[in-house]
Amino acid sequence: MKKTLIIFVILSVVASAINYLAYPLLGRILPASQYIDITVSLSFLTQITTFLSSIIAITIGLTKDGTGNGKKTIEALQSVLFKLFLVLIVIIAVLSPFIFKAISVPVLFLIPIIFMMLTSLPITIVSGYLNGKQLLIKLGFVAVISAGLQLTLGLVSAQLFQSGIITVSSMAIAQILAISIIYYIFRKESLPSPLSIFSLKRTNVLKQPAFKKLVYYTAFASCAIMLVSLTQVLDLVVINAQTEGGSKFYTDIYIISRIVFFAGMIFIWPFLGSIDLENSKNNIKPALKLLGLFSLIAVGMIVGLFLFGSLIIYLLLGVTYAQDMIFTIGTLSIIFKVLLLVVTAITLYFMVLRSPVAIVYSVLVSSALFAYAALHSKGFSTQEILVHMVTIAGIGAIVGVGILIKHMSLKSRA
Repeated sequence: MKKTLIIFVILSVVASAINYLAYPLLGRILPASQYIDITVSLSFLTQITTFLSSIIAITIGLTKDGTGNGKKTIEALQSVLFKLFLVLIVIIAVLSPFIFKAISVPVLFLIPIIFMMLTSLPITIVSGYLNGKQLLIKLGFVAVISAGLQLTLGLVSAQLFQSGIITVSSMAIAQILAISIIYYIFRKESLPSPLSIFSLKRTNVLKQPAFKKLVYYTAFASCAIMLVSLTQVLDLVVINAQTEGGSKFYTDIYIISRIVFFAGMIFIWPFLGSIDLENSKNNIKPALKLLGLFSLIAVGMIVGLFLFGSLIIYLLLGVTYAQDMIFTIGTLSIIFKVLLLVVTAITLYFMVLRSPVAIVYSVLVSSALFAYAALHSKGFSTQEILVHMVTIAGIGAIVGVGILIKHMSLKSRA
C-alpha cells in the first residue's frame, strides 16, 4: 500500500504542477487584462467545482460500510446529484450579472465556465469511483491526463487568439478529450458510464428512507464545502476589487501561494481513505501527520520566498517586485491558504462520517470570511486585508482542530 501511495503522490504532484504551470505560462502569453480575468475566472471555477469533493468523501464512507450495497447507492446518488448540479448552474446563470461584477470579470466568461463545470462532472465521478475502490495509481493517471490536455490546448489557444474566453473554452474541450481517453484506457475497470447520470432506474434504492436522508445530507454538504472552497479565492477577489483594473502584483502572489493548495490537497485524499469508521482513535495519528505535512509545506514555501522570492517570481512570471513586498504579502497569503486547507480537511473528515458537524462548522467559518469581505473598509491596504482574513481563518482552524480532538477522544473512550 505504501508503494501505491508513493506512486499516487508522484502522479498527483505531476498533475498539480501541470495545473499550476498553466497560470504563469498563460501570464506570459496573454495580455495583462486577459491574464487577470482568466486567473480570477479559473480560480472561481475551481472553487465552485470543488464542492464535488463532498461527493468523493461521502463515497469513501459508503464503500467502507460493508453492507455490499455501496456501489448501487453511489450510482443512484450520482444520478440524483447531477440534477441538483444542473439547478446550481441555472442559479449561477441567473445571478451571473451580480457574481461577475463582484469578481470583476466580464460576464461572457459565464459560457466557458458553465461548459467546464459540465465537463468536470464525468471526471469527478470516475475519480470518486477509483478513490472508493482504492485504485490510487489509476486515480493519479486520471488527474495527469486531464491536466496535461487542458494545459496543452489552453496554451495553444492563448497563443493563437490572445483571448481569455477562447482559452477557457479550449480547456473545456480538452476535458471532453480527457474523458474519452480515460474511458478507453480504463475500460476494463467497468467505470460508471457518463450517460448513467441521466438514469433513475434504481427505484429500489431511491425509495428507501435512508437514501433520501443521504441525498439531503449530500446536497447540504456539497453547498457547505463549496462555501469553504470559495473562501480560497476570496482574498484575490477582495484585493482586486480595491484597485481599479485589478492588482497585478497580488494576482502574481496569489498564483505563487496556490502551490500550497495544490500540494496540500494531494495528501487530504489518502488521509480520508485511511479513516477508521469503527474506532476513531486510529484516526489521530493520520490526522496529526496531515497537519504536520501542511505545516512543512507552509514553512518550505515561506523559506523559499524569503531566500528566492524575487527569483521565483521572475522565473515563473517574468516580472520583478521588491523582495520585502514579496515576502510580507506572500507569507500572509500562504498562511491563509494553509489555514483554509485545515478547515477543508476537517470538514471532509466529518463528511466521510456523514456528520452534521461538517455542515455547521464549514458554514460558520466561511460565513465569517464572507461577512468580512462584504463589510471591510475600502481603505484597508493589501497587508491589512490579509492580516484580518488570516486572523478569521486562524480562529476557525483552531476551533476545528479542537472539535476534531474532542470527537476522537470521546469515540476512543467509547
